[in-house]
Amino acid sequence: MSQTHRRILAAVFVFCAALCGFGIGAWVGSKFLVPPGSGLVGPFMVLGYGITGSVIGLGLGLVASWLLRGRAFHVVSIPVIVAGVSLAALMGRAILESQNAQETYLANQRAALPAFDLTLAFGAGRSEEDPFTRFDYDGASHRFSVTRHDGGTCQGTLSPGSEEKLSLLVALRHVEELLLRTAQPCADDTAALIHLEFLIREHKPPNTRGAVNMNEQCVAAHEELDDAVSTIESVYDRLAPSCL
Repeated sequence: MSQTHRRILAAVFVFCAALCGFGIGAWVGSKFLVPPGSGLVGPFMVLGYGITGSVIGLGLGLVASWLLRGRAFHVVSIPVIVAGVSLAALMGRAILESQNAQETYLANQRAALPAFDLTLAFGAGRSEEDPFTRFDYDGASHRFSVTRHDGGTCQGTLSPGSEEKLSLLVALRHVEELLLRTAQPCADDTAALIHLEFLIREHKPPNTRGAVNMNEQCVAAHEELDDAVSTIESVYDRLAPSCL
């Protein structure tokens, strides 16, 4: 075996030895060293034992790759490399399965959120730089409709478990909190150019309703209103390519 090939094999062997050390350390820690009822600390303790095992495996791999030569090195390195590659494949599969399970759980949780209706309308005098003049969303059909400055319209669908639906609902909840504190946060506005109205169909009655007429000054004065307007505009920007 050439010197270059041996160095490559030694590097792979040392890496796999560290992986095997991590797996052994994590297994020993989870089975014998982490006390029952550790709660949220338990996984971090297992990770700590895994890291300790990987350091030990790394050290042993370096020593073995330095001292062993010829057939002896092959006898030791090949089983460790096979075990390390197998462990890496199992760890990768477990991570992917965990991510898929988490994504499925979050999608199901978002799909279970209460349905809501939403209207955001800009009155005359607003800048044409705004992305639209009116945005409507119907929670029963999951359909949205947008009216542009030129009078044209486009429509589309929000997936029940989409990030866009979640962000809209969170923004409306913030406006709901504002209206609970101040029933008419923009009562002094003399030229309301923006109208926001929503209905959240709660799982248990009564439903939540809200409506605000506001101008730029009122929006700037209340973080909740500014967040609601900017969130709706941001959602439209993301949905615009699929808007027909």
